[in-house]
Amino acid sequence: MIALKIFFPFLLFFIFTKSVFAQDFVVEEIKFIGVKHISKSLIEQSLKTKEDPWYNSVLFWKKKNLFLESSFLNDLLRIEKLYKQEGFLEAKVVDYNLNFNEKKEIVKISISISEGKQAKINLINFSNVENDTLPTIENFTKKLKLKDGKRFREEDLVKDYDGILDKFSNSGYPYIEARVKPIVDTVSNEVDLEWLLNPGAFHTFGEIKVEGNEGVTAKVVKKGLEFKRGEVFNQSKLEVSHSQIYRLELFQTVNIQTETPNEQNEIPVTVVVKEKDPNSLTYGIGYGTEETYRTKIIWTNRNFLGGARILRTEAKHAGKILPLKLEVKLSQPFFLDNQNNLTVRPYFVWQDEESYESKKIGIEAIFDRQLTKETNFYVTTKVERDTVRAKSIDLENELSDFYFKSVVKTGVVRNTTNKLFAPTEGTISKFEIEESGLLYKSNFNYYKASVGFRVYKEVFENFVLASRISVGTMKPHGSSRNTPVDERFYSGGANSVRGWQRQALGPRNFSEDSDELIPVGGNSKIEGNFEQRFPIYKDLSGALFLDYGNVWSDWNGFKPTDLKFAWGTGLRYSTPIGPIRLDFAWKINKQKVDSGSFAFFLSIGNAF
Repeated sequence: MIALKIFFPFLLFFIFTKSVFAQDFVVEEIKFIGVKHISKSLIEQSLKTKEDPWYNSVLFWKKKNLFLESSFLNDLLRIEKLYKQEGFLEAKVVDYNLNFNEKKEIVKISISISEGKQAKINLINFSNVENDTLPTIENFTKKLKLKDGKRFREEDLVKDYDGILDKFSNSGYPYIEARVKPIVDTVSNEVDLEWLLNPGAFHTFGEIKVEGNEGVTAKVVKKGLEFKRGEVFNQSKLEVSHSQIYRLELFQTVNIQTETPNEQNEIPVTVVVKEKDPNSLTYGIGYGTEETYRTKIIWTNRNFLGGARILRTEAKHAGKILPLKLEVKLSQPFFLDNQNNLTVRPYFVWQDEESYESKKIGIEAIFDRQLTKETNFYVTTKVERDTVRAKSIDLENELSDFYFKSVVKTGVVRNTTNKLFAPTEGTISKFEIEESGLLYKSNFNYYKASVGFRVYKEVFENFVLASRISVGTMKPHGSSRNTPVDERFYSGGANSVRGWQRQALGPRNFSEDSDELIPVGGNSKIEGNFEQRFPIYKDLSGALFLDYGNVWSDWNGFKPTDLKFAWGTGLRYSTPIGPIRLDFAWKINKQKVDSGSFAFFLSIGNAF
């Protein structure tokens, strides 16, 4: 009788749909009834049957989400399985309704769910735990996801299982065996968790060997290790060490292998590496609407004079904006300890913007430290001799033929994004402060600070909402009355507020040799972007964006009512070196000096 009750609805389903399935139906709507404790989006993610998104009516070449009989029947079982995983052990699909419209070839689905009561944790017990490992358990139980009174969830149970294994393997017990037995009381809807643990023997790191190295010494490789022989075995230190050695840029591959423990319960470790070619030459040619044609050539010498140093020489030309850039970088990794890097960079930069032309020759020292996997701290100091020609009549008297500038800068960058060129999840935050003239004599003395934040979120499958905001301010101090024109804030361009051409948003004044108004920069800036990125076809994608920002002359000139806005659309084509980007933007509210309403950009890489 019970079997007949279960089978009867499915029998009706087959009889009803036999004639209907002569044609294909697009799933227009899926509605859930009786859902209170589980998010509907979570249920939708577990289903094979999907609503056809609204944009498919526009992107007519995209594959429609069709109704499939077998997938829908299995989805009913998936819903019940999901509820049980979420701690609703008595949840059931009690009814469903399929509303077919043969004329429009669509189907609307409603599913009724009886959730039942939540199953909660009543007791957690650990068995077979030896006295010397008991402190490890007592310390970890505070971090368990599943605790007394909490809702029982399979996902949390898996996290607790992995957490216990990690805790023991990072505390000298890499061969721990763990089992968990949930005991369910169906009357009280409570769950007892019985953990059975066999930690095994206590282990330490043993002999450390390096294999595969040729020009790079074993001593250099071992500097990247987070452990030494005789220390308590820690699995996470192997992973950190792998990352640090690979970050040297000396090796094609890095593999850290653990061997069979010896009689003293020491675990030998072998680091197997394959070196990159010691010398390499790379070059590139590109085109963009701002820089026109651009070229770059880089020669790299790895393990320069030993000690894992990298010597990199770069020459770059980017149209009129950057006629020439020459720099040499000498990097010393593992400076003082394996979290630090020191770089010395002599350089020459010739830059020709609409507002100024500058030629700078100088030297910079950069110290950076990796605080965590995602966070870096840095301090830089540079001294340079600048020849700057300001092109605006109100700036030309500020500068002599050349002047000296000394700058100290420090900042923190945190990057949690999942991809390098086109992130779909994560954030990037940056804070930086800068001072000129405090440590060394400088013709211009000023303070400068900036903060930036970016967010990337995949709101639907392959639909990424990206946003950015950047705020900066600078102020002269000491005997200086103005800030140098080449260090000021500018806005507008392919990677800025795209309704305006490069540096065209913000204060302007007359050119020294014409009646044309040109940018002069400012001492405070706000800039931001919202961009919805979406797929079109294979490697081709599109974007809709809203940009905003402005620049003010005063260091505290921030006025939200002065913000200028632009909206636009664009195309992107994915390549191994980043997307080729085409953007069209229109000004929403113009500056008084603006003539055109439209801007167009062709470039490589996302705007942010």
